[in-house]
Amino acid sequence: MRFLFSLSFIVLSIILFVVFTNPTYKEVGTLKMEVLQYKDAINNLNNLETLRDELLLSYRDIKEEDKEKLKHLLPDAVSSIELVLEIEKIASENMVVIKDVDFGSDKEATLSNSGIIGDTNTLNNKYGEYTIGFKLEAEYESFNKFLSELEKNLRLVDVESIKFDTMLSTKEEGSILVYDLEIKTYWLK
Repeated sequence: MRFLFSLSFIVLSIILFVVFTNPTYKEVGTLKMEVLQYKDAINNLNNLETLRDELLLSYRDIKEEDKEKLKHLLPDAVSSIELVLEIEKIASENMVVIKDVDFGSDKEATLSNSGIIGDTNTLNNKYGEYTIGFKLEAEYESFNKFLSELEKNLRLVDVESIKFDTMLSTKEEGSILVYDLEIKTYWLK
Protein backbone atom coordinates (compact mmCIF):
# COMPACT_ATOMS: atom_id res chain seq x y z
CA MET A 1 0.00 0.00 0.00
CA ARG A 2 2.81 2.36 0.80
CA PHE A 3 4.37 1.55 -2.48
CA LEU A 4 1.14 2.28 -4.34
CA PHE A 5 0.69 5.48 -2.38
CA SER A 6 4.26 6.63 -3.20
CA LEU A 7 3.85 5.69 -6.82
CA SER A 8 0.61 7.66 -7.09
CA PHE A 9 2.36 10.75 -5.63
CA ILE A 10 5.17 10.41 -8.15
CA VAL A 11 2.71 10.03 -11.03
CA LEU A 12 0.67 12.98 -9.73
CA SER A 13 3.85 15.07 -9.46
CA ILE A 14 4.82 14.24 -13.04
CA ILE A 15 1.33 15.09 -14.27
CA LEU A 16 1.36 18.40 -12.36
CA PHE A 17 4.79 19.22 -13.79
CA VAL A 18 3.72 18.46 -17.36
CA VAL A 19 0.32 20.15 -17.12
CA PHE A 20 1.00 23.15 -14.91
CA THR A 21 4.63 23.79 -13.96
CA ASN A 22 6.33 23.36 -17.35
CA PRO A 23 3.95 25.70 -19.30
CA THR A 24 4.16 28.24 -16.49
CA TYR A 25 7.95 28.02 -16.55
CA LYS A 26 7.97 28.58 -20.33
CA GLU A 27 5.61 31.52 -19.91
CA VAL A 28 7.93 33.03 -17.29
CA GLY A 29 10.85 32.65 -19.74
CA THR A 30 8.83 34.44 -22.43
CA LEU A 31 7.93 37.22 -20.01
CA LYS A 32 11.60 37.62 -19.05
CA MET A 33 12.45 38.07 -22.74
CA GLU A 34 9.71 40.69 -23.08
CA VAL A 35 11.03 42.49 -20.00
CA LEU A 36 14.51 42.58 -21.58
CA GLN A 37 13.05 43.97 -24.81
CA TYR A 38 11.18 46.66 -22.89
CA LYS A 39 14.34 47.56 -20.97
CA ASP A 40 16.21 47.88 -24.27
CA ALA A 41 13.42 50.06 -25.65
CA ILE A 42 13.54 52.27 -22.54
CA ASN A 43 17.34 52.57 -22.84
CA ASN A 44 16.99 53.52 -26.52
CA LEU A 45 14.34 56.07 -25.61
CA ASN A 46 16.59 57.56 -22.93
CA ASN A 47 19.49 57.72 -25.40
CA LEU A 48 17.27 59.42 -27.97
CA GLU A 49 16.03 61.93 -25.40
CA THR A 50 19.63 62.72 -24.44
CA LEU A 51 20.58 63.14 -28.09
CA ARG A 52 17.51 65.34 -28.69
CA ASP A 53 18.44 67.54 -25.73
CA GLU A 54 22.02 67.87 -26.98
CA LEU A 55 20.82 68.78 -30.47
CA LEU A 56 18.38 71.34 -29.07
CA LEU A 57 21.20 72.92 -27.06
CA SER A 58 23.39 73.01 -30.16
CA TYR A 59 20.56 74.53 -32.19
CA ARG A 60 19.96 77.19 -29.55
CA ASP A 61 23.66 78.10 -29.69
CA ILE A 62 23.39 78.98 -33.39
CA LYS A 63 23.02 82.71 -33.93
CA GLU A 64 19.74 83.93 -35.44
CA GLU A 65 21.67 85.49 -38.31
CA ASP A 66 23.22 82.10 -39.12
CA LYS A 67 19.81 80.40 -38.89
CA GLU A 68 18.46 82.88 -41.43
CA LYS A 69 21.41 82.15 -43.73
CA LEU A 70 20.70 78.42 -43.45
CA LYS A 71 17.02 79.01 -44.26
CA HIS A 72 18.10 81.06 -47.26
CA LEU A 73 20.58 78.40 -48.37
CA LEU A 74 18.02 75.59 -48.27
CA PRO A 75 14.51 76.97 -47.72
CA ASP A 76 11.50 74.89 -46.70
CA ALA A 77 9.53 75.85 -49.85
CA VAL A 78 10.39 76.38 -53.51
CA SER A 79 9.91 80.18 -53.43
CA SER A 80 10.79 80.44 -57.12
CA ILE A 81 9.68 84.08 -57.38
CA GLU A 82 12.07 85.05 -54.59
CA LEU A 83 14.87 83.17 -56.37
CA VAL A 84 14.11 84.91 -59.67
CA LEU A 85 14.21 88.29 -57.91
CA GLU A 86 17.61 87.44 -56.42
CA ILE A 87 18.92 86.36 -59.81
CA GLU A 88 17.48 89.49 -61.43
CA LYS A 89 19.34 91.62 -58.88
CA ILE A 90 22.60 89.79 -59.59
CA ALA A 91 21.98 90.14 -63.34
CA SER A 92 21.35 93.89 -63.16
CA GLU A 93 24.51 94.40 -61.09
CA ASN A 94 26.51 92.64 -63.82
CA MET A 95 24.84 94.27 -66.86
CA VAL A 96 23.01 91.08 -67.84
CA VAL A 97 19.49 91.40 -69.22
CA ILE A 98 16.95 88.70 -68.40
CA LYS A 99 14.64 88.30 -71.39
CA ASP A 100 12.61 85.23 -70.44
CA VAL A 101 12.05 82.97 -67.44
CA ASP A 102 10.82 79.39 -67.79
CA PHE A 103 9.52 77.82 -64.58
CA GLY A 104 9.61 74.30 -66.03
CA SER A 105 6.98 72.33 -67.88
CA ASP A 106 4.11 70.32 -66.42
CA LYS A 107 6.02 67.16 -67.27
CA GLU A 108 8.95 68.14 -65.06
CA ALA A 109 6.96 69.52 -62.16
CA THR A 110 4.23 67.90 -60.13
CA LEU A 111 2.15 68.91 -57.17
CA SER A 112 2.99 66.90 -54.06
CA ASN A 113 0.60 66.22 -51.18
CA SER A 114 1.80 69.31 -49.36
CA GLY A 115 1.01 71.57 -52.33
CA ILE A 116 4.65 72.27 -53.15
CA ILE A 117 5.78 72.05 -56.75
CA GLY A 118 8.65 69.63 -57.19
CA ASP A 119 10.37 67.15 -59.45
CA THR A 120 8.62 63.76 -59.47
CA ASN A 121 11.92 61.89 -59.09
CA THR A 122 12.68 63.54 -55.75
CA LEU A 123 9.39 63.04 -53.92
CA ASN A 124 10.96 60.31 -51.77
CA ASN A 125 14.00 62.44 -50.84
CA LYS A 126 14.25 64.74 -47.85
CA TYR A 127 14.71 67.62 -50.24
CA GLY A 128 13.00 68.73 -53.40
CA GLU A 129 14.48 69.95 -56.68
CA TYR A 130 13.08 72.55 -59.06
CA THR A 131 14.46 73.63 -62.42
CA ILE A 132 14.20 77.17 -63.76
CA GLY A 133 15.36 78.34 -67.19
CA PHE A 134 16.48 81.84 -68.20
CA LYS A 135 17.14 83.53 -71.53
CA LEU A 136 19.82 86.16 -70.97
CA GLU A 137 21.58 88.78 -73.08
CA ALA A 138 25.05 89.98 -72.14
CA GLU A 139 28.64 90.34 -73.14
CA TYR A 140 30.79 87.35 -72.38
CA GLU A 141 32.70 89.05 -69.55
CA SER A 142 29.48 90.27 -67.94
CA PHE A 143 27.96 86.81 -68.18
CA ASN A 144 31.08 85.34 -66.57
CA LYS A 145 30.80 87.81 -63.67
CA PHE A 146 27.10 86.98 -63.39
CA LEU A 147 27.87 83.26 -63.06
CA SER A 148 30.56 84.01 -60.50
CA GLU A 149 28.12 86.07 -58.40
CA LEU A 150 25.44 83.39 -58.77
CA GLU A 151 27.94 80.87 -57.43
CA LYS A 152 28.70 83.09 -54.41
CA ASN A 153 25.02 83.67 -53.67
CA LEU A 154 23.70 82.09 -50.48
CA ARG A 155 20.86 80.26 -52.24
CA LEU A 156 21.89 76.76 -53.27
CA VAL A 157 21.64 76.43 -57.07
CA ASP A 158 23.29 74.16 -59.62
CA VAL A 159 23.83 75.28 -63.19
CA GLU A 160 22.37 72.44 -65.25
CA SER A 161 23.10 73.78 -68.73
CA ILE A 162 24.32 76.83 -70.61
CA LYS A 163 23.63 77.31 -74.31
CA PHE A 164 25.12 80.10 -76.40
CA ASP A 165 23.03 81.51 -79.22
CA THR A 166 23.84 83.93 -82.01
CA MET A 167 25.38 87.33 -81.54
CA LEU A 168 22.91 90.18 -81.24
CA SER A 169 25.31 92.98 -82.00
CA THR A 170 28.97 93.76 -82.17
CA LYS A 171 30.20 96.79 -80.33
CA GLU A 172 33.68 98.13 -79.94
CA GLU A 173 33.67 96.94 -76.31
CA GLY A 174 32.35 93.45 -76.99
CA SER A 175 29.67 91.29 -78.52
CA ILE A 176 26.28 90.75 -76.95
CA LEU A 177 25.32 87.08 -76.91
CA VAL A 178 22.10 85.30 -76.07
CA TYR A 179 22.43 82.64 -73.37
CA ASP A 180 19.99 79.94 -72.33
CA LEU A 181 20.75 79.13 -68.70
CA GLU A 182 19.07 76.34 -66.79
CA ILE A 183 19.52 76.08 -63.02
CA LYS A 184 18.29 73.65 -60.41
CA THR A 185 17.39 74.83 -56.93
CA TYR A 186 16.62 72.83 -53.81
CA TRP A 187 14.37 73.04 -50.76
CA LEU A 188 13.69 70.93 -47.69
CA LYS A 189 10.51 68.91 -47.66
